[in-house]
Amino acid sequence: MISLALLWAALGSGNIVKLIYGTVFLLILAIIIKEMPLGSQIIKAGVMQISKELEEASAASGASWLSGFRLVLLPLLRPTMIAVGIIVFISAVRDIPTIVFLSTHNSRTISLLMLDYIAEANLEKAAVLGVFIVFLIFALLSIARVLGLRRVAIES
Repeated sequence: MISLALLWAALGSGNIVKLIYGTVFLLILAIIIKEMPLGSQIIKAGVMQISKELEEASAASGASWLSGFRLVLLPLLRPTMIAVGIIVFISAVRDIPTIVFLSTHNSRTISLLMLDYIAEANLEKAAVLGVFIVFLIFALLSIARVLGLRRVAIES
């Protein structure tokens, strides 16, 4: 339903929006809009886990709200933000319904190309694209691991 709503919004919003129909910018915007509820709920859960006392302690130490946010809250939310980015990326790579309505022959994504290969019964090329997507996701997870999204070991 959201895919159809995005198509309706893109085509019914006037001539300026019709100019970006089928561009990569519109596809990225549609994926962001589609994944925003999930991402905001995950970030909300991460923010709710951070205690108010940390903010109060930074204010008591003489830090302004902005520097407390930058130096205390953002480092604690970094793993959550990276996880949201990975989840949204994986969903965007696999998303077909949103992309079908908003893409043209000039803006084909990997998922649509794989769907085309499957429809043409060219399963070898579709499998190669699937393996490429898996390697792309593993590369993204490796980068996230380097940036600080690590599993915490519980010591007994």
